[in-house]
Amino acid sequence: MNRKKSGRGSTPDRDKAPSQIIPERTATAETQKNADAPQVNQGRHEAQCSICNHAQREEIEQQFLRWASPAAIAKTFGICRDSI
Repeated sequence: MNRKKSGRGSTPDRDKAPSQIIPERTATAETQKNADAPQVNQGRHEAQCSICNHAQREEIEQQFLRWASPAAIAKTFGICRDSI
């Protein structure tokens, strides 16, 4: 019986099909990706964002940063869960 050894001496990509191997990102590719991204209009965002306009914005953001559930945050502050 011919068994294939795993672990020592084998390369991780040896058994994968070429379509399964993901190339490493290069700094050049990442820089290009960011250069092509559209710029955010901060004024428009703040004018339409229900979180930015909320009287308790700081508290909402603190809850979010503490990994509170978006549903719980929405219920506590009376906002739509999808806004979070």
